[in-house]
Amino acid sequence: MKKYPIDYLVFTIIERESRAFRGYGDTERKDENGNLCYKSIHENENGYKFDIVHYNVGKSGNQDIAIEVTNALHCWDPSYIVVMGIAAGFAEKNIKLGDILISNDIIYYSKGKQHAWGYEPRPTYWKSSDTLTKFLKEAERYEWSSDPKVHCDCLDNYHPSVFVGTILSGEVVMDSSEWVKMAQEDYIFKTALGLEMEAAGAHNAVCKTLDSTNVVTLRGVSDLGHGKKEKEEERQECAARSVAAFFVQYLKKSKHVPNPKADFVNRKTVFEYLKKEKGVAEVDDDFLDALNRYIVRRFDKEYSE
Repeated sequence: MKKYPIDYLVFTIIERESRAFRGYGDTERKDENGNLCYKSIHENENGYKFDIVHYNVGKSGNQDIAIEVTNALHCWDPSYIVVMGIAAGFAEKNIKLGDILISNDIIYYSKGKQHAWGYEPRPTYWKSSDTLTKFLKEAERYEWSSDPKVHCDCLDNYHPSVFVGTILSGEVVMDSSEWVKMAQEDYIFKTALGLEMEAAGAHNAVCKTLDSTNVVTLRGVSDLGHGKKEKEEERQECAARSVAAFFVQYLKKSKHVPNPKADFVNRKTVFEYLKKEKGVAEVDDDFLDALNRYIVRRFDKEYSE
């Protein structure tokens, strides 16, 4: 199957998130597999036109988005993949409703082992694209929050902030102040900014399909995970509009032109280098994964500078 090159492959989860992004102009179409998607072109101030394909998964959960991402990557050859939508933020990190969370890394927290003495978490870790994270963070200075589509009554007189860091991903809709407090005290999870239910599946699918870390999770904060979800629909709408406006303004203002080589290091290439240059006969997957992440960060750093 022929794969068509594009700049960004964007995934939203619920209709509210998808509608907020489609509000900036998308054309409905079918991909090579016959699945519904939306295609748009956004031009920046330097005249570069970004080709974007957007899918709305329609179901929450890491498994469903992993399947959707894998299928889409058989049709498209994106420079970057963006998982965009809403999430819970942690007030302990001074995060407020409507703020933007950008993943530096993802921790899947729903794996562990139950011992007689208690539960032992065994989280899985994925790195996000350092290059795209850097440029998205710089977009904070753009006047994206003045977009009238961002305005919601529940956020009157409020100017959203942008945070970069760890995002937790699991299989449970978390609405418990006790769990959030526990997570903030855990040495594994204490650096996290918030949590959601799809980033781990998307990051895992990208790593397995492309041997790449060219993916970022971008979330608007719709609640604080503290057991208080009053005006839930209104807050979700506001957070979805906020993150869509932020990403669109980034596309308009940023001088960053996607360069997949900055983030892509193929597993086979790494092994062939070790075999030829270092005389290594074989290496295990854990070593390759660690080396792959290191080389990707080196490429990212050189490209960013």
